[in-house]
Amino acid sequence: MVTVAQPKALVLAGPGRSGSTLLSSILGQIDGWVNLGELMYLWRERTPGSTRRCGCGQLLTECEFWAAVESIAPEAVNLDEEASDLVMSSRASRRWPQLAAAARRESGPFARWSTAVGQIYAAAAEITGARVVVDSSKIPNAVLASTHQQEVETSLLQLVRDPLAVVASWRVAKQVEGRPDEGLFAMRPSRATYHWLSQSIVPDVLLSRSVGPGRYRRIRYEDFVGDPARTTLEIATWMGEVSPRLPFVSATEVDLGVHVSHSFAGNPDRTLGMHRDIAPVTPKLDRLTGTEQRVIRTIVAPAARRYGYR
Repeated sequence: MVTVAQPKALVLAGPGRSGSTLLSSILGQIDGWVNLGELMYLWRERTPGSTRRCGCGQLLTECEFWAAVESIAPEAVNLDEEASDLVMSSRASRRWPQLAAAARRESGPFARWSTAVGQIYAAAAEITGARVVVDSSKIPNAVLASTHQQEVETSLLQLVRDPLAVVASWRVAKQVEGRPDEGLFAMRPSRATYHWLSQSIVPDVLLSRSVGPGRYRRIRYEDFVGDPARTTLEIATWMGEVSPRLPFVSATEVDLGVHVSHSFAGNPDRTLGMHRDIAPVTPKLDRLTGTEQRVIRTIVAPAARRYGYR
């Protein structure tokens, strides 16, 4: 184990299907960084009998990295039932105002969840020697828990993507052959539209205030896939890295096998191999009818314009 002075956490926020799994996987390959994946699901997935696998290929329950995290922060990894139930229920947007109030009280199960998150960040940094721990949980209240922990300094990186592209992507489920636990469900356009709105606006308007000055940044998915190496360099520099060694072998091709990953959950595309050529993706808008597209555009118009979408 390596002791690291003042490690940092980089927490990703934004709607699903906006590239967070790919981006966090790339960031985790920077020397001195470690990607934990969607940490909020740890307490659901690392349980007896679970078939969920770590990014290293081992079952989460058998991974040496997560066993080491547990040895350093046993109470955090084995969060009490009341707090772990809160983690899962916090995915429902109707719980967000209640949990925001709980965060201000700094007590109860939300406080225990937040404390556990910080302890896991610190333990991961201690084990790996990482300067930056990446958490792609995204859900607003998971981000809130991360920004309220006191163990490490937290920065918030918000990903936004064209709302029609996000809704169209959610129209189809994603599955991995032989790995049903790695799949992503499909979502109705109405629900996906609300998902895009809530998980774009809440980080921007509310959560950005919960981190220190200069510790919030927003990037567009389209800019990221348009020039992934440059975008990754900008993020690393923003996080304080000087001349970081990036995992790109060309402007668009990335090697995701530089460092062993211990991330889990997220888009099943993370299982597609160690070398990825990142290219702009043309949204499959034909998954939506013309009427659906017009209705979605009307509903999201003010927020979409805020992020540069028409």
